[in-house]
Amino acid sequence: MGDASAPAPGAPLTLDQMVPGMVAELRRSFSLHDLQAFGALAPDHAPVHRDAAFARKQGYRDVLVFGFLVAAPFSGILGDRLPGPLTVLHTLRFGMVGPVYVGEEISYRVEVKQVSRATGAVIIDLIASRADSGEVVLRGQAQCGFRAKT
Repeated sequence: MGDASAPAPGAPLTLDQMVPGMVAELRRSFSLHDLQAFGALAPDHAPVHRDAAFARKQGYRDVLVFGFLVAAPFSGILGDRLPGPLTVLHTLRFGMVGPVYVGEEISYRVEVKQVSRATGAVIIDLIASRADSGEVVLRGQAQCGFRAKT
């Protein structure tokens, strides 16, 4: 099935409206301040995220954005757009397949792969890639559930 865009944010989708091929996207980059705030929140003090000289010695060109921070924008897409605010996240798996550096613009894409009306769940593929080259930096999948009406 071809890509079908999700409605604009704020238009909640129901389970009956979910179809494989629906897509939602966004772009964002991360600042040094984002890294510092996330590192304090996590707390994660790994030097590859804080010390450029250390990161270069490890073979990177600069400090790395935390993998969980790179994945965080998916929460906004899943919760606000597709599948949207009528769902909750049940499972999430992802793998970092490339480094992300401060200032790089990352494109996020979620695509509905499977809809189960019997269980009220949707399976969604997650892809994050460099906006300039299309190189994938993260791949994953989420399962979100619609709550049964009472």
